[in-house]
Amino acid sequence: MSDNTTPPQLLVRYDWLHGKPNGTLFVHPAGAHYIVVSKLGNQLLLSIVDRQDPRSNFVQTALDITQPLALQFDYMQAMLLSLLWVPQPQRIGMLGLGGGALPLVLHHFLPQATIDCIEISPTVVDVARRFFGFQPDERLQLCLSDGRDFLATQTTRYDILLMDIFLDKGQTPSHLLTIEFQQLCRQRLNDNGVLVVNIAQDGPLGAERLHTLRQVFPYVTICPVSDVTWVCFAATRPPRPGHERLTLAQSLATQYAFPFPLHHWATKLVDSRTLPAGTNPSPPPLTDATPSGTA
Repeated sequence: MSDNTTPPQLLVRYDWLHGKPNGTLFVHPAGAHYIVVSKLGNQLLLSIVDRQDPRSNFVQTALDITQPLALQFDYMQAMLLSLLWVPQPQRIGMLGLGGGALPLVLHHFLPQATIDCIEISPTVVDVARRFFGFQPDERLQLCLSDGRDFLATQTTRYDILLMDIFLDKGQTPSHLLTIEFQQLCRQRLNDNGVLVVNIAQDGPLGAERLHTLRQVFPYVTICPVSDVTWVCFAATRPPRPGHERLTLAQSLATQYAFPFPLHHWATKLVDSRTLPAGTNPSPPPLTDATPSGTA
């Protein structure tokens, strides 16, 4: 059964999958990893698996083929809190495509916005098109490139810049973690724009990543989605005050008819400077010279 908000022309993209049995639908080697698509009931999963350690099985995208607009990952829902900074974005950049679940939602619910998706892996792009209903058009544009190279070689400025790039085991390529890269991101934002970064807080360099963001952006606000996952909002201005923020979140949820609880995630936002001392260390920032945080 589908939800009442998904248009039939979108649901038809997934009709062919209903008859597919549970299990692995696609496997392809990509460098040091396998890219795997599997099906479990109505759930379609995209995983990145270490070729030397198949147990790694890092799920990048989950999509319900009966409700493709209902984001399955909490952190993706929380990323839409970026609308608290820019309620009517005109230009959105997405670094890392995965199965394309988040760009699919942005494209549907934000008809005024043009979305640039930047993905380095041709196989990931192929999987997003074949299995996950990703269809570029005049408003949903795709560039096959490294995210940093893309930002360095064009001058488009974004209202919202979303970064969600992970390999297996929660790792992000080191050149996308440094002060120099965050400075580049800030240069590509409009004056009131916001950079949104998904951080595995307990993963490799989680504390260093947060501290690096703080060196570049005056305000870093956090939505602690879980004990291990933070969605960070980096901007040149703070979010609205608490009551005003919640009112706006509720208004946006109603305006856009999101099939997920945006207001719930807005209640969790905290200023990164108010975090308890035990979770707010000040390690050396990551740089191009020392991307691992060590000398």
